[in-house]
Amino acid sequence: MVDYDETIVKLKNGEDLDESELAALCYDEFGDLFGDRCIYGDVTDGMREMSTIIDVDGQLYKIDWLAGEKDTIDLMTSADYKERFKAEYYQTKIRYNSLHKMIVKYEADKLDFTPSCPLELLQEQASCMGNYLHKLEIRAEIENIEL
Repeated sequence: MVDYDETIVKLKNGEDLDESELAALCYDEFGDLFGDRCIYGDVTDGMREMSTIIDVDGQLYKIDWLAGEKDTIDLMTSADYKERFKAEYYQTKIRYNSLHKMIVKYEADKLDFTPSCPLELLQEQASCMGNYLHKLEIRAEIENIEL
């Protein structure tokens, strides 16, 4: 169990927080992300850049962290279609980035395993995913959904 007061002291002192301490500040007691405190950033290397703003004794702190696919569950299960749309986009982007990195390593002969399917199939899959992301981005612009 994370000591919340100890975590706040570390935060005030500018010390690094571990994963459980970050979770205590960024998630509520039900494991749901504090959506009103979050700023969603870019998706890079299969992770989504996140920032959470917290108020401690009237002082605002910004905590930067990285979220993976599991962190999109709240968006995925939202009643708001725009939030579900974001989850679909983020999850696809995370998977696309991972596949792209694997393809680059495959082409450079730097993979630490032997894929069971041909490079061409993986490239075609990445192409389809890229096209799908492009369509989602166009739709987001049309529907005023901020990704």
